[in-house]
Amino acid sequence: MVVEEAAPEGYAVVKYLGKRYKVRLAKPTTAKSLLKAISKNYLRNTNPATLVLHTEFETTLGRDDLVHPGWTLRCTPAPPPPRAEAGAPRPPSRLDRREPRGDEAEGAKQDDGGDDDPLSSVPVYYARRRRFRRGEAGAAAHFRKLGYAVFAAALDGAEAATCLDKLWTFLEKVGPGLDRRDPSTWADAWPPGVGGAGILSTFGVGQCESKWFARTRPRVRECFAELWRAMAHPRADPRDLDAPGGLCVSLDGGCAWRPGLKGQKGWQHVDQNPLLKPGFECIQGLVSLTRTSKATGGNLLVERSHADVFPKLLDLYPEQVRSRDGDDFFSLPRAAARRDGLLGGDGGGRHVVVHLEAGDLLCWDSRTVHCTWPGDGLLDEPGAPPAKADQLPTDRLARAALYVSFTPRSLVPPDVAAKRRQAVADGATTTHWASVCRRRDIVPKDMSDYERSRFRAQPTPPLSPEALMLI
Repeated sequence: MVVEEAAPEGYAVVKYLGKRYKVRLAKPTTAKSLLKAISKNYLRNTNPATLVLHTEFETTLGRDDLVHPGWTLRCTPAPPPPRAEAGAPRPPSRLDRREPRGDEAEGAKQDDGGDDDPLSSVPVYYARRRRFRRGEAGAAAHFRKLGYAVFAAALDGAEAATCLDKLWTFLEKVGPGLDRRDPSTWADAWPPGVGGAGILSTFGVGQCESKWFARTRPRVRECFAELWRAMAHPRADPRDLDAPGGLCVSLDGGCAWRPGLKGQKGWQHVDQNPLLKPGFECIQGLVSLTRTSKATGGNLLVERSHADVFPKLLDLYPEQVRSRDGDDFFSLPRAAARRDGLLGGDGGGRHVVVHLEAGDLLCWDSRTVHCTWPGDGLLDEPGAPPAKADQLPTDRLARAALYVSFTPRSLVPPDVAAKRRQAVADGATTTHWASVCRRRDIVPKDMSDYERSRFRAQPTPPLSPEALMLI
């Protein structure tokens, strides 16, 4: 996945044949309408039906899929239709393409998922789930049943504030001119990330002091050890869970939403390859450095999807899964998600953004469907007290979180361990997999030399003995 620079606020950026076109978007619009506007205003009336849009998450958009302000997209020619073989049925005529009526119309709506984007328009609830203390009974059972668990105060208040301060220091060093005390400097000097999702994975964030401070907090590691012990992975040596250096930490990045930069909707995905890793293999996590609310949004999780959705992916989408060529990121196909019953409802898993206090640790099974999700449109859970209608801040980050994952050292191959040591020396950022050293610190390829020169990659700081034991 190539990381893209976020589009300006109120705009979408479309890349086509090496050029970038900026289109004003006051509200979400369909891909069909955006292609029509691009064709008319920039591409000399190229037939929009011959073009296709793709998100930075490698998802091809259908004509009726929604494009949101802040997205960066890639435009390519549509593939030519396959030639009809001799004896093949004729294409449908205008009579064949008549509008369905009665029961046919209802069936058609179910087949195509309706006129809206099924992944962006699914009901999402702001949920307060139990925040377990480390060692408290029930956390592992919650993780097994719903696919995630929240641990309260994995960082105490002072530690969370220290992490946030160190994250700001990193951002200010990467983007000269950025001043945490002056929000007017944030937009122009903000480091490029993963489009509208607010994810930071470039210029050394995976090795910054904020990340290593969080990784070396004992309570964070102990929460992961607790879950690994309960899940009893058959190839993991249980002695790793108590031994110093027995767990290897991920080298991934973080998430920071400044005012005006919201998370992107509609990219629900899993981070585990359904073909190569069909069972339990990894626990992902994030430490929240800020308090979430119904206004800020946060991390969306589809409850029970690790058991109800993930096992179906290979059977439903064999070609799409195999086309990932071993990559663990797999995005739910937009057009088929509702048709194939992957969006919950009728007893299926609920889409929730769980409440987190600053310092809380959210852990989830890598088979669990998830993504970032902004606060607009979040619903109160049925029967729950209405969430407080907080306002988004204008003088501080709306959301800040550091991704962290621990894996028993017995699951990390020796050659991967050597690559991880080199990644640390290089100041690189990887995925959440400690057992697979795949770098994700790709600077956008279309950035000019001038744009690149505006930002300064930060080297890995000197690491403590505690940190070195986690590599």
